[in-house]
Amino acid sequence: MKKKVLIIGPFAERGGREIEAVFIAQACFNNNYDVRIVSTTYLPLKSVILNYIDSSFCDSIYSLICANFKIYIFALLSYLKNKCNLQFEAYAASRAVKKFCNYDYIYDQELSKTIEKSDLVLFLGQISSLQVEKITNICFQNQKPLLFRMTGYLDYNYQIPNYLKNITAFIHQSENNFSENLLKVNSNYVIIDQAALFEQRLLDLHLERRKIKNFLIIGEICEAKGSRILAFLFEKYCIEGEILTFVGKGNQSEELKEKYSKHKNINFIGQIPNTKMCHYFSQNDCLIIASYSGSSNFETGPFVGIEAMAAGKIIMSTQVGAMENRLSNTENDFWFDIENPNSFQSTLMQLRNLTDEDVYRIATKVRLKYISCYSKDIVSKQYLDLIKIYA
Repeated sequence: MKKKVLIIGPFAERGGREIEAVFIAQACFNNNYDVRIVSTTYLPLKSVILNYIDSSFCDSIYSLICANFKIYIFALLSYLKNKCNLQFEAYAASRAVKKFCNYDYIYDQELSKTIEKSDLVLFLGQISSLQVEKITNICFQNQKPLLFRMTGYLDYNYQIPNYLKNITAFIHQSENNFSENLLKVNSNYVIIDQAALFEQRLLDLHLERRKIKNFLIIGEICEAKGSRILAFLFEKYCIEGEILTFVGKGNQSEELKEKYSKHKNINFIGQIPNTKMCHYFSQNDCLIIASYSGSSNFETGPFVGIEAMAAGKIIMSTQVGAMENRLSNTENDFWFDIENPNSFQSTLMQLRNLTDEDVYRIATKVRLKYISCYSKDIVSKQYLDLIKIYA
């Protein structure tokens, strides 16, 4: 009989968490596991998960609780009252539902039933994510192995709750992605980084021998990603012919797009399908990762860094998440502090001084590091070896 693996977390439209859920699910499907992906909230119809995993293997707790007639009616009323701004299931946790429908009890019941049907649970999210305590307790009470893949942002100031001692094992992306206070509560962990979903397309991209002129930033345009400061610094220090292209959207998109609309050195593309990502890597010379790294709250990846490595691109980055580990021994030492203008200017000058041969040599080393450490085959095997231990 096939072992049942539940991949659960607060899944949204597109991000490293969603892409990683797809990657793990595909690896499990290919090795004869029965896989189900469930969002702890609702699963957006535009989620990247639904682009690659058949909807029959995907669900959400919000969708499941809508089977309750009373919740269905109040969710429908909220849906209509809000002029159908979101998909129907999003209103399963509306104020009306929570007030009149015994929401917490019904939610917990559906969450429990979902977990009880599985042989192993893999949670993707943050320690501070909603439902972590409930999922941990349900798994512990039902003797279900729980693997916790920390994704998104890690807050070092977050007080580690004692119930995390009941998690079977943590999966970290690098040694930089957890703190001593977490180890005091639960020291059982493995290191598994990410792999590029479109690996072969990225590996097939031509390695360039040319001066770095075209810079690329991919992801949410927001404060945590350093978007506003990056646009300001690039406009201040760029020279004729250097262009920065933002790909993505976020709460700073419109503000920055309007502010730099007359600046020919900065472009905003907006959100694009995953299938077009390779095109933008091929058209640009250097990926910039400007996420904050000096604060207590920062990214654990980011995923786009892995994609850039497979694409064989030079990476200019803050020392965030797993990036230092990923780029070690590649000569790609183009680090900067997003809060230090001089640091940014100095690193930009380093990149300008690279010869065509320098660019080609470093890009080759970056790609080879991806192939030797982060390929889909390698990362898939790491996950499958771990799952086999506990499932």
